[in-house]
Amino acid sequence: MNLKKQLRTHIKKAHIPDVSKAIIDQLPHSKGYENIIFKKRPSFVLQFSAFIILILGVSVFSYQQVSSQIYAFSEYEEVLGISAGFIDTYLEINDDENLPLSMSVQDQLDIDEEIQYMLTYMRMLENLVLTQNKIVQRHEFITNKEKYVVTFDRINQPQQSFEIEVEKRYKNFNQDVFEFQAKFNETELTGYTEFKNQHHTLHLSASTETKQLNVSYDGLEKMFVVSIIKEGQENIIFNYQLLRNNLNQPTLLLHYSRDEKNIELTIHYLPVRRKIEVTYIISDELRQSSGRYDVSFVMHQGMSLIVKGMTDDGDVFEYQFQRNQMGFNENQ
Repeated sequence: MNLKKQLRTHIKKAHIPDVSKAIIDQLPHSKGYENIIFKKRPSFVLQFSAFIILILGVSVFSYQQVSSQIYAFSEYEEVLGISAGFIDTYLEINDDENLPLSMSVQDQLDIDEEIQYMLTYMRMLENLVLTQNKIVQRHEFITNKEKYVVTFDRINQPQQSFEIEVEKRYKNFNQDVFEFQAKFNETELTGYTEFKNQHHTLHLSASTETKQLNVSYDGLEKMFVVSIIKEGQENIIFNYQLLRNNLNQPTLLLHYSRDEKNIELTIHYLPVRRKIEVTYIISDELRQSSGRYDVSFVMHQGMSLIVKGMTDDGDVFEYQFQRNQMGFNENQ
């Protein structure tokens, strides 16, 4: 009995090594290592974040370059479509006749002399006034060129659509300054953009056998300037602005000069009444006259234009023109 008790006492007092402490003792720097990891983590996170931001920035920049080749000159596409539409309309106009069918007013009003020219200038831009939607309907890339599909509303048909195929040669990294060649309906265009005085301008030109048409657009003034040169001389020049309201309905501000007179027209379309409404001002160094009139379209043995209006002095006037007799008469 005493022997068993002695054995139990001996076992209790025996030395049992502390294994866990031994393991910890063999790793004396483990606590310091953990601190080092904790201290370095913020620096690594910053570096990783910077890397991610850089990748995102490159991706966004690359996407912009692929998705859009225009940066500062955001109006380029619409201006190109508008200018092509003007050129297409002008090339269809017969400019050999300029005689009215009738004039109902016998008094010598300023508008009696000027109405034919007003309507001729208006006709060149008629499609812009009638079009109640965006000019450029679609833009896509084809090999090394770009293609724009543009649409205009017209009096003698519901719509006219055509494609403009453009090839660009860029001159700067941001790709907003470039030369270009374009083609639509067998018409060749050449042009270029430039950036001066903190705004962009666009210039384009089209030529036929007998005339050259030049269009410039000022991105600051939002102004188009048109010149038409025949036989080496510039004999037609005018400018206009195209304004649109929230419903995309256009108003055209048109200005030209003739025989030392300045003529200003404000033109917009009344779709429900199918009329074009015009406010005009005719001025020179000595006097100024103004008024308003409506232009309606009548289909009878071809197309006729009926003009009815009133001067600001209260004089009523009315004119009728045949559609193919609204061109410029070069002999006048």
